[in-house]
Amino acid sequence: MVDRRATLIVDVHRDPDGRARLDAWFARWEAELSHRSDNLGCGCCVDIFEVAAPDDALAELPGHLLGGGDWSDPPPPDAAPNASFDPPPTERFPLAARLRHFMHTRKK
Repeated sequence: MVDRRATLIVDVHRDPDGRARLDAWFARWEAELSHRSDNLGCGCCVDIFEVAAPDDALAELPGHLLGGGDWSDPPPPDAAPNASFDPPPTERFPLAARLRHFMHTRKK
C-alpha cells in the first residue's frame, strides 16, 4: 500500500482540542507513518505537520485538520466526495489562521 501525503493543521483558536486529538492520532499511527515533519507552525496557535500515512489513518482524522498544499496528494479517484481527507475548501487552513501564524512567526 502506498502512503498518501497530507498536511495536518491545527488552529487552536478554531479547535481548542485539536492538539490533543492530533497527539492521540500520532500515538496510534506513528509506526505506520513513512514521513512526519517537525512542527512547521508557530507552535503557539498553529501546528502544521506534513505526513505520509495510509489512507486508513487519514480517514480517522476530522476533515478540518487536513489542509491542502504543495506537499499534499489529491484524494484517490474512488474516494467519496465527503471523505475526511478531502475537506471542502472552506475547511482548509483558513485565512485568519494563516494571518495569525504569519504575525507570530515574522521577524521583527
